[in-house]
Amino acid sequence: MVIRKIAIEKEDINVLDTFKTSVKENWKTFLINGIITYLIITLSVFAILYYYSMASVSAVYSALLTLYLFFSAMLVATMFYVPMMNITYDIKLLQVYKNSFILVFGKILRSVLTLLAVAVPTAVAFFAIMLTSNVWLLIAGILVSLLSQSHCKRQLVLSLRKMTDMLYFLRKEILKKKRNLWMKIKTVNMYLLTVE
Repeated sequence: MVIRKIAIEKEDINVLDTFKTSVKENWKTFLINGIITYLIITLSVFAILYYYSMASVSAVYSALLTLYLFFSAMLVATMFYVPMMNITYDIKLLQVYKNSFILVFGKILRSVLTLLAVAVPTAVAFFAIMLTSNVWLLIAGILVSLLSQSHCKRQLVLSLRKMTDMLYFLRKEILKKKRNLWMKIKTVNMYLLTVE
């Protein structure tokens, strides 16, 4: 809500109050979304580990592993759009997931780049932690991961702004066509009345 009000609506707001209000209004959907996100990630990790261990047994498992890696990546990319849609639109959670999934494929290049922008620094931080015991390297990895995620949020705000502009434009076009249709109907009615 804070990012939307600043970036899209261009309002001067009190950040802390807006954040508190948004949390109070949307805590249930965020909680449900958090549970679903963690379930997806947990099940994905177990499925990937299972298919990876079985890949040496059969080529079918290798194909399933590849397919599931792609599917998991798309599900994670879907999760980038869900919080912004929860706040921006007053629709059911199932519809939010459906629209987010459609957005992933509608903006496939942006979704893949956002996924890479989050995954690469997170992987670097993870391996840095695993391979060294240096505390400063740990802090650097966390900072890099956080910075990349804030960049992704900015990209999502830009996507939502473009989507909102597009919906506004479509609404105007529909209203214009509706007016033109009514004018044609009136003209035909007037013609029919003069003919009789």
